[in-house]
Amino acid sequence: MEKEWLERDRFETVRGFSDVVASYLDWTTSNQLTLFRIILTLPMTYFFFQGNLLIGCIFYTHCCLLDFFDGAVARYQEERRGTSELTSEVEEKMTYLQIICFRGKTEFGKQTDAFSDKCVYFAVLLALGQGFISWWLIILSLIPAILLTSIRLKKVKKFIQHFWPQHKDSSSNRLGKFKMWLEIVAITILVFIPRTHTGQMMANFSVGIAMLFGFLSFAGQIYTIRRGTKHA
Repeated sequence: MEKEWLERDRFETVRGFSDVVASYLDWTTSNQLTLFRIILTLPMTYFFFQGNLLIGCIFYTHCCLLDFFDGAVARYQEERRGTSELTSEVEEKMTYLQIICFRGKTEFGKQTDAFSDKCVYFAVLLALGQGFISWWLIILSLIPAILLTSIRLKKVKKFIQHFWPQHKDSSSNRLGKFKMWLEIVAITILVFIPRTHTGQMMANFSVGIAMLFGFLSFAGQIYTIRRGTKHA
């Protein structure tokens, strides 16, 4: 048994672990976990602004865990209950309470998940980067964040469909996943790096690289949309 476990693909091992945890979270839904992550952003930001890094990091860790398991919960509940992802037409006829309590994937969940990611990252960036990170770098980092979030909105999708009627879904790509890990690295540096000139250079560099991959992720999604139309 141990040999089989070691020989399993790394991704399958991580997915298997997340599915086990998701089975214990079956009493809730992925949308509820995402909304709770947004709520946890408030005390996290407060403690970071107060300089209490320990409590702030505890809240941040919880936010990261919720981000990791909300998708696993949606997948687990779909596979176990046999529910399919809600279509836009069906979802428009549901109330927000029904959508939040839906056991499975929803368009609302995709949009809210993307929004919550940006809330957590920029809350930490503003709280720990004030007077340490260049202000223009923080402003530039907001641009890909806004673009990546807005591209998932219904009205924006309808606008895109006007030019590319059979576009592919603008879901996260590999560059977006890599950007997320770079943001975690940037936050880790902000928490632990000494407030020296060298530390400031490292912090600015890490935030700048994360910003760069944010722009690349958005460009990748636009390319995916156009490619989907081209091959349609």
